[in-house]
Parts: sequence; structure tokens; C-alpha cells
Amino acid sequence: MRKAMFLLTGLLVLLAFPPAVPADCIKVGGFDSFTLVKDDTVILYSGGSAVVKIETNCTVYEKSRVRLLKNYICDGDDILIDDKTCNMASVSSANDD
Repeated sequence: MRKAMFLLTGLLVLLAFPPAVPADCIKVGGFDSFTLVKDDTVILYSGGSAVVKIETNCTVYEKSRVRLLKNYICDGDDILIDDKTCNMASVSSANDD
């Protein structure tokens, strides 16, 4: 009986707290321009080459000021858009579609 309770408890813990799945992360050395894909999605470019595609929880405009807070970015990290802290809901390779 004790063994069955232990196994049941273990199973419930696994169901309640699934293993952490690593978020998408990309190293971005820097960027010098961006283009809008949608009002909340941008592609960052470095020297004319697409570097990363970022979907945020903020509206981005063509004249917005976009600034990364670190070089290694992941889903859920923050980004500055027009000096407002926004969340990067999705980070992916600029070539993924």
C-alpha cells in the first residue's frame, strides 16, 4: 500500500510540474536596422543580413527605437521599444517561417 501511494504521489507531481522545456534562444551580436512584419513583430538586421525575428507584446512603429538589453536573447526576455520595457513573446531565426 505504501509503495502504491509513493508511485501515485510521484505521478501526480510529474503531472503538476512537467519538466522544463528550454525556450528558443539566439545569440545576437548586434543589429543596425529592423523591419516590421506585423505591428508587434520585427526582424533585426546586421549589415543587410537578417539576424533574428522577435514577436513582442508591444506595438512597434517604423520610426520606433528598438534596443536589446543583452546579446543572448530568449523567449520571455525583455526588450526596449521607444524606451518602454516590452516582453519578447517569441524569438526565432529570421529565416524560420
